[in-house]
Amino acid sequence: MRIKMQGYDNRIYRKTQIENTMNRLNSLKFKVTELRIKCEKLKKLQNEKQCKNCRKTISQGEEITFKDPARNIEHDYHKNCFKSLLSNLK
Repeated sequence: MRIKMQGYDNRIYRKTQIENTMNRLNSLKFKVTELRIKCEKLKKLQNEKQCKNCRKTISQGEEITFKDPARNIEHDYHKNCFKSLLSNLK
């Protein structure tokens, strides 16, 4: 009788282990999903241009880009922000 009881306890123990492992797996899947969403948001933010003057996102067609002599982008400005910078130089 003792041998049968040990086998029963062993099965319960294994079942509990499997359930705990499945719970951890589901938790990790959820965390991976959250990280993917955060990565997508960061990628989107990186692709958006930000005005050097006012730090707001620049809409398509509203940007003026400063480049260095090697043609690398240094700064982006809204057209209106750039105009105000130019008017301050006069």
